[in-house]
Amino acid sequence: MNKKTSFLLLLLVLSHFASTAQSTKSKWHFKSTNLIGYILGEQGSKFSMQSINGFTKNNWMMGIGVGIDPYGYSSIPVFLDIRKSMGKKAWQPFVYADGGPSFPLPNPDLPKTWSSGIPAFDLNTGWVAEFGIGLQKKIAGSTQFVMQFGYSQKYYSFVNHNNNFVFIGGTWPETTTYEYQYRRWAFRMGITL
Repeated sequence: MNKKTSFLLLLLVLSHFASTAQSTKSKWHFKSTNLIGYILGEQGSKFSMQSINGFTKNNWMMGIGVGIDPYGYSSIPVFLDIRKSMGKKAWQPFVYADGGPSFPLPNPDLPKTWSSGIPAFDLNTGWVAEFGIGLQKKIAGSTQFVMQFGYSQKYYSFVNHNNNFVFIGGTWPETTTYEYQYRRWAFRMGITL
């Protein structure tokens, strides 16, 4: 998903919320959804956690989330989360979509610099996107049990600085860029307060 498409999607959602706010008198309510679960794909399965904090109105929720994503290369994703619940029954189905930057965590196994002083690696900020379906059930007061299943993509890259070409007077830096895109399934459950 490129930046223009992401921006247009965000603009569309915000305009929908603005028009809804003008046409109805219901109030915005703060919600915090905290989830744990597993991410499954070609690289195996990894435990993950997320906390999404935002506001809900008329069965819509929009918030900012942060998580721990150790799949592939460990990172901290920070993302926009949009959810739409349907119906008024005990078990409410919902759909959701997430997207945003994913900040790589330093890895102590990677060298920071070569003996010549040249940086060994530059980790680049990647992105993460996920969409899926779920069920939520009120368990006490405004607290809800949440269970969701989705498809997720994670992208990141790093630049490897090789200093294997030595000439008179110094080292000629040679770089190689590595890009990774992980497609995986995500199953999470937790509570909304």
